[in-house]
Amino acid sequence: MFLIVLASLNCAACASIDGAPKPVIDLRSTAEIPEEYKVATVTEAIGDELDTAKAKRWRNRTIAIYMAAMDARYGEFRKALAGESKGWNAGLDISVLGISSLGAVAKKSSNELAALAAFLSGTRNSLNKELYFDRTLPALIATMDASRTRVRSTIMGRMRDDISQYPMELAFSDLASYELSASIDAAIQQVTADASVAARAADEKYKNAVASCNPIAALRPNLQRLNNYVYDLAAGADNGTPPAGSPDQAKLDRLAKIAVAVDAEPSTTATTKAEASTQADAIIDATAGICSVDGLETLFATMKGATGETVP
Repeated sequence: MFLIVLASLNCAACASIDGAPKPVIDLRSTAEIPEEYKVATVTEAIGDELDTAKAKRWRNRTIAIYMAAMDARYGEFRKALAGESKGWNAGLDISVLGISSLGAVAKKSSNELAALAAFLSGTRNSLNKELYFDRTLPALIATMDASRTRVRSTIMGRMRDDISQYPMELAFSDLASYELSASIDAAIQQVTADASVAARAADEKYKNAVASCNPIAALRPNLQRLNNYVYDLAAGADNGTPPAGSPDQAKLDRLAKIAVAVDAEPSTTATTKAEASTQADAIIDATAGICSVDGLETLFATMKGATGETVP
């Protein structure tokens, strides 16, 4: 019986299911840094290079090598996280099923087997809860991906700078941040912080709703005008960032001016559809407490003063 239990647990350790195809580029060959690109070696060599254009190319090649290695390691890390969940859960399910079945036929050992099956069931539940391998893991991975993208974008932007503006020492510092951005602990902190921000925003909207009035029939046409006008301006970003001087750009500029006039945040000109929608929502929220026809007409006059355009 003990051997069967061991076999079931061994199955748990080997039942991992690959969540992605086998990589074409070998991890070992990608993640290994050549000797000439080790930190001390390349930093000293680039520092001694008098040809600044050559030094810049050398620096950028070094950055690319290190990012490729970090990406390979991160890919293996993600694969291991997913595989651990699938493998252990599936293996423990098989163990519980096998041991429970044995308990049905082995009367003398039924109590012991039942206890062991309960222990394994509890182990599976603990794995799910403690290691975030159920619904939480995708959110943590998405958060890590977003953090890595932010740092990567910064590095890629700095690679256009001259070697004097972005020396190898600073590049290695940014690369260290890129590597550290793939952290479960940091992802948990970020998810928690985002949830707190969302909770505060929801609470603020609730307070605004309670403080605002129920619109009477006389208010509804003007409220509709306000809503239509603000979201029509926000539509200037529906197709991405509009060209400078275009009608859509003018809409987004007016939207930002209205946000400033009514003390709504954010108040800078939006450059994406998400930013424009957020700005429009903020304007509507900031004006939610206006509960009279006269108050709305005053608001429209304020908006006209900010944009030079009458609310249609």
